[in-house]
Amino acid sequence: MLSRCLLTTTIISFGNNRTLVGQAYINRGDVLLRLNRPEEALSVYERALAIDPANADLYYNLGVVHLDRGRQRQALSHLDRALELDPDHAQALTNSAALMQEAGRPEDRPEARRRLLRAARLQPDSERVHFNLGMLAMDDGDGQGAEAWFRRAVELRPGGFCFTSPTTDGGMQKWMLSRKMYTLHARFLHVWCPFVCSVGA
Repeated sequence: MLSRCLLTTTIISFGNNRTLVGQAYINRGDVLLRLNRPEEALSVYERALAIDPANADLYYNLGVVHLDRGRQRQALSHLDRALELDPDHAQALTNSAALMQEAGRPEDRPEARRRLLRAARLQPDSERVHFNLGMLAMDDGDGQGAEAWFRRAVELRPGGFCFTSPTTDGGMQKWMLSRKMYTLHARFLHVWCPFVCSVGA
């Protein structure tokens, strides 16, 4: 559901050295994450903000690292900042909505729904967005709506649903599967999900 797309929208402008340096920091942080060194990656991303403070991808990356480290409040703050800079950052929309939903505050559901619906318009073929909308409908007691969203997720990914981790230690996967998403997976998706894969775990 929550996915890692760290180098999604950054445009390298060869005429802008600040952008090139910022991209180098992003790339280095990505490598550090792959080497299972998230705290170092966090430091690199934070230094990059001094060079490129309006880069939504940097805030998204910071959010993903904080989420992986179990710091949901800091993660949501960074994801929200990414959305201030780029309201169409699909991964930030999806991940922040999932965090809001997971917090369990009914007053956050309308905003989580708004973000997920926007993400669905930006990524109509994302099974994760549709899955999250199904989870939100379940929280609202809307069984018919949940069934429709889950049906669409299944149509998009008929061979099974794959939860992936943003870093090599699988922290986000543990976060997702330890919560009600796992419960829902077990209760409602066992019919069509022959596997749960762990990428990087």
